[in-house]
Amino acid sequence: MSIENGSTPIEEYSFDWVNQHTAIIKEEEFSLSCKASNLTKNRYKNVLANNRTIVPLKSGDYINANYVFGGRYISCQAPLTTTIEDFYNMVWEQETPIIVMLTKYEEKNRIKATRYFPENGIEQKYGKFNVKVGTILYNDLQTIKRMETQVREIIIENQIEKSKRSIIHIHYTGWPDFGVPSNIKQITDMLFISLVCRGKIKGIKLNGPPIIHCSAGLGRSGTFIILFRIYEHHFYSALKGRIDFNQCNNNTLIDIKLEKQINDIKKALNEYEIKKLVAEIVISLRNERKGIVQSEEQYNFIIQLLNEFYTKIYPFIPSNKSHVIDQVEQFLSPTLRTNLKQFIKPLIKN
Repeated sequence: MSIENGSTPIEEYSFDWVNQHTAIIKEEEFSLSCKASNLTKNRYKNVLANNRTIVPLKSGDYINANYVFGGRYISCQAPLTTTIEDFYNMVWEQETPIIVMLTKYEEKNRIKATRYFPENGIEQKYGKFNVKVGTILYNDLQTIKRMETQVREIIIENQIEKSKRSIIHIHYTGWPDFGVPSNIKQITDMLFISLVCRGKIKGIKLNGPPIIHCSAGLGRSGTFIILFRIYEHHFYSALKGRIDFNQCNNNTLIDIKLEKQINDIKKALNEYEIKKLVAEIVISLRNERKGIVQSEEQYNFIIQLLNEFYTKIYPFIPSNKSHVIDQVEQFLSPTLRTNLKQFIKPLIKN
């Protein structure tokens, strides 16, 4: 079905259709981002955080980060040198179990992110937090370069509270800005790693929202989050026992409707159903963080990967497993399959 826009027909549930149906958000909805004292905390002048869903810090400081999917996840910009402490405050206060980083530090001679954790073997202080890297997934540079991925245990010590915890940092460098990855298997591997690395790490239960960031926290982040939500729904639903992770806060009727729509999926979706679902998700998420999913290429990539998911993965998800790692093992690339259990088992054994 096509909809006329002047003389040009717009295909229903296409990227142009989504843009046409995206709500216009009033300028005052970004008043916190535009406050004079906060302007230097925005990586990009035109990427602002919606007031309604902004992640609050106990200090009252501002951070360019929003809850999405009603609070299931956080989408944010890459930290600046001046906002690393704010970033760790958010990680700590939100009880975040994993951070997914989808950008290089530099792309096409432009700075895209500031490194916010030290090299292996070094401890770095960021305000009240001492941070160091623990276990890593891949130990040789050839594998890291080939997989375009590294997964780290990051150990955070809060000097004020005299306590520390470990979180998992998943860094993927094969995703170009405004574009899509050329290697689909690497993205599905990233999704499986993210599913596995949630919950109790070294005996400490962290049920808070995962933090997903690229450079701006819009295109690559939004694309990944939508895929993550669908994967999460189907894999966790098939597990034996209840998954007690962060749930949707149902802040608005839109959140409630979308949450119910996803939770009611009990079968493989066909191509039309996928397109309709993705269109509705993107429109909804843009009310939480303006600009989510930046390009038509990214939008179509979501549809492509979900089509592959429902034909090649969903029918084979085992329903008698107690842990996600046993569910996803059959779907992993050989290199990841060899390394992931060895990496994650010591972290989740307690």
